Amino acid sequence: MLQFLSSALIVLVSIVFSFSFEVQSQLKSNKFNLDFVNQKPEIVSIKREENKEIFIDKDVILGRASPLVFKNIGKVKVTAYSSTKDQTDDTPFIMASGKYVYVGAIASNFLPLGTKVKFPELFGDKVFVVEDRMNKRFNDRIDIWMPSKTEARNFGLKKVEVLVAY
Repeated sequence: MLQFLSSALIVLVSIVFSFSFEVQSQLKSNKFNLDFVNQKPEIVSIKREENKEIFIDKDVILGRASPLVFKNIGKVKVTAYSSTKDQTDDTPFIMASGKYVYVGAIASNFLPLGTKVKFPELFGDKVFVVEDRMNKRFNDRIDIWMPSKTEARNFGLKKVEVLVAY
């Protein structure tokens, strides 16, 4: 029995060694393309229509990420808010979605909760998520949550191109 186990172990070690040698030789001969590791997502335009452009992450095209296609909805007013009582309701750190505030959360009355949004002119490829609502009188803008009232005030009011995932 002991002789059988030692023979099996020798076979197993030789298989692992040969596999390891094969992988190393393939890496050296560049048969594996590992260029995508630790790279930022690359957004490419895949379709252009009249005043509409659809964007998709290059990793989605290559099958390395789940699809997230963005559509340009045009210029939208964008403001910022923080978790202060004068800018929110009586639960300033809990958003309409029930989640606690975080960097990347936005408020909007004209987009469904959970909608993913980009502001390329301001934040490049960063994806924001609609998690909160605004006062009923603001149906034409998006509000970005910021950690401090000073940051929100300094952000001001901007009118920028907005991309929405669909």
